[in-house]
Amino acid sequence: MNGLDLHKALTEIDDSFVNEADRILTNSPVCEQADRRRTPQGRRTRKRAFRLVLIAACMLVLLVGTVYAATKGRGAKPFLELIGTDGNEEEIGTGFVTIQDTKEFGSLKLTLEDIIGDKNTVYVEIRTDYELDAPDGWLGKEPPFPLHGKGNAVFPDGITRGYMNGSAPFCRDGRLWYFFVISYEDPDVDLSHLPMQLCIDGCIDGENTLGLTFEWTNDYEAKSEVISVNKEVDGILLTDILFSLTRMEVHFKTASEFRMNLLQTDENSIWKTLSLDYIRLDDGKILHYSRVNGMTVQSDGWASSSREGTEGAFYYNLLSGFSEDGIFRLVPFERIQSICINGEEIRIR
Repeated sequence: MNGLDLHKALTEIDDSFVNEADRILTNSPVCEQADRRRTPQGRRTRKRAFRLVLIAACMLVLLVGTVYAATKGRGAKPFLELIGTDGNEEEIGTGFVTIQDTKEFGSLKLTLEDIIGDKNTVYVEIRTDYELDAPDGWLGKEPPFPLHGKGNAVFPDGITRGYMNGSAPFCRDGRLWYFFVISYEDPDVDLSHLPMQLCIDGCIDGENTLGLTFEWTNDYEAKSEVISVNKEVDGILLTDILFSLTRMEVHFKTASEFRMNLLQTDENSIWKTLSLDYIRLDDGKILHYSRVNGMTVQSDGWASSSREGTEGAFYYNLLSGFSEDGIFRLVPFERIQSICINGEEIRIR
């Protein structure tokens, strides 16, 4: 809401609402004593005073919401710095949730600090109290003790759905941290408000085997949108584009059968056949994609192939994959106007 909208919302208060509130106040015991001394001019003055009080209350609610959103944005800033994204703290703050659950294993402490939640994916940051002599960022070598995590959502119907787990160690403020990813392929899955669990295991000092489970309930609103495309590019039908806070999914179908092994390097793979050249935003700005930036743990998509053909989806990271002039920024999917695949620009809005 901009300044003009705020002024309009707070000044154009319907008189019937003010009159009804004034009637309730007039009939209250507190106002009865004051009514004995009130003149008609005084009644109008009280209405104006009530309107000012109402405006002040609305402003307080808006300010509290703004401060809360900004605070969540500041909490997400270290996460964005880790994955190589500049700015956009407030945007990512919509899915940022502070957990701060600490568990101990002998002398070692592990703390689930926070999560970044999305419709199909949850990113988890785990801090240990193990000191590291390393610069902040992803670790370029094996950590002192590698930890592995298996996380999943607990669905109300009890059915287990296919998901992907990944982890990567990093250093922050002289401590060893771990980055975990829990991601579902099913486009109908909505992880917001679902119970989650993350089981962590690993070997410490070559002897003690760590086994801890963190449990929490997601507390965020997932943003998403589905846009039908039905556009054929080089013999492959692009069916839909699914957007969320962290990912753009391009779904496709083709009558051809593609080899499934070595998906990223096989010359006969679907991944070599389609190429995302760029996206165009609503202001005309063009952003190019690079998978090697930022996050070390991410999924490229999925494909199912048979003699009848192939269908699947490509995943593109909106958190840290798109850049202009080498500066990577989170891309609000609402601003994506078109995508260019294999040299053909496709308008989606």
